[in-house]
Amino acid sequence: IQQATTIPDTNNRLLAQFICTSTIESSFYELAPCISSPPTTKNWIVTLDDYGSPIFGKQLLVQASRGTCSIVHWVSPDCESSPGDLIRLTPCPGCAAHVPLPPSKKRNADLTLCTLTVSLQHSLILPTTNERIRHNTSEVTSTFTWADIEDGVRLYYSRLDFDFDSPSNDIFETAAPPITIES
Repeated sequence: IQQATTIPDTNNRLLAQFICTSTIESSFYELAPCISSPPTTKNWIVTLDDYGSPIFGKQLLVQASRGTCSIVHWVSPDCESSPGDLIRLTPCPGCAAHVPLPPSKKRNADLTLCTLTVSLQHSLILPTTNERIRHNTSEVTSTFTWADIEDGVRLYYSRLDFDFDSPSNDIFETAAPPITIES
């Protein structure tokens, strides 16, 4: 068998017809879970709401002991309607989960940000071109399209055990403590 399947004098290297290359490629990118990131690292994240729509945000405060993080909510209005375009995030103009940040000496008092608290376990790290939110940041772009990551996000989410009797377990309103947006 060895003589019929290997190239002579090559330390048992297989003949080309016996080499199989793996053609199974993932059709999506798997993002890292937020739970694997140190609590001092403030990531851009993506999670899903109760209806399976994406929620994007920048972590402000990670409470690892509670398994939650407070985020500044950002939206990508076109990510589901144009899934092949890069994810472009803009600050949430206000939504049902809107909780304005308390006034701060280091932040413009007129600046209102939509903040909410999400589960670390149910959130994934979203790579972006901007790591920080500055007072003049109006758009942040991800290095991925929704088409690139949607299947991975949904697969990750579906692997988690949910309590379907309480659909609001993952996302709830809360006031975030005063923080500085620039770091």
